[in-house]
Amino acid sequence: FSNFFVSPLFTPSGTSREVQAVDSENSKNLTADVRRRLQILKALADPNHYYSTFTTGNVKTLPVESDVDHVRDALLAFHRYHYRPENLVVVIVGPQSLDTLQGWIVPRFSSMKAAVIENETEADRRIAEAAKAMPNFSHDQPPPPYRSAFKKELQGGTWPVLLTVKPVKPVRKLVLMFPMPSTHYFADQDPVQILGHLLGHEGKGSSFASLQNEGLITSLSAGSRVSGPDQTDRKS
Repeated sequence: FSNFFVSPLFTPSGTSREVQAVDSENSKNLTADVRRRLQILKALADPNHYYSTFTTGNVKTLPVESDVDHVRDALLAFHRYHYRPENLVVVIVGPQSLDTLQGWIVPRFSSMKAAVIENETEADRRIAEAAKAMPNFSHDQPPPPYRSAFKKELQGGTWPVLLTVKPVKPVRKLVLMFPMPSTHYFADQDPVQILGHLLGHEGKGSSFASLQNEGLITSLSAGSRVSGPDQTDRKS
C-alpha cells in the first residue's frame, strides 16, 4: 500500500484500465436521480466557479484510447503536485503497541520524497493552475471571502427559483436549498449541523412526526448539500 505513495507505477496500461473504471462509474450515474439533480445544480451555477465543473470524468474527458500519453502525463503531474510528504497524514489503528505500529509505518513511508520539478511541462502548469481554482481548505489559514456558486442574476435576478425534475425512478421529493457562507471553519460548532439535527429529528413532536401524521412525508433529512471553504448550501 505505501508504495503507491512512495513509488507509484502509473503504467499506460494501468492508466487505461482506471479510466475505463471511471467511465463505468460515470455511466452508472447517468440513471441515478441524485446524480442527475447534481448535474442540474452545476448547470445553474456560476460557470466561473469551481463547483460548476464536471467532477467525475469519462472516456471523452479522459481520452486514453486516442491519447493515453497525454492523460498519463496529467496523472503524473497531478501526483507530483499534490502527493507530497507535507500533505500526507497517515492514520493507523490496531491492537498492537504504539511502538510496534510506528515501527511498521515509519520505515515504509519515510522514503517518500517531494518530487523536484526541474523541467516544468505543460501538464505541470495546468495542474498548478487548476489547484488555484478552489480556495485553501486549511484550518490554520484565514477563511476566504464568501463566494457562492449560485447567484440571483444567473436565474433571472429573483429568488426563489422553482425547478421541477422528471425522475428516472418513481419517487416524489421536495428539496429546499439555501446558499450561505461557509461553515467549514466552525469545526464542532457548525450551525448548519445544528439546524440539520433539529430539522432532521424524527422523535415525538418533531417536524417529521407532525408531517408524517398528516400523511405528507415518509422521510426527512437536512444538512449541507454543498460544503466548501467559500460557500455552504443547506438542504432540507
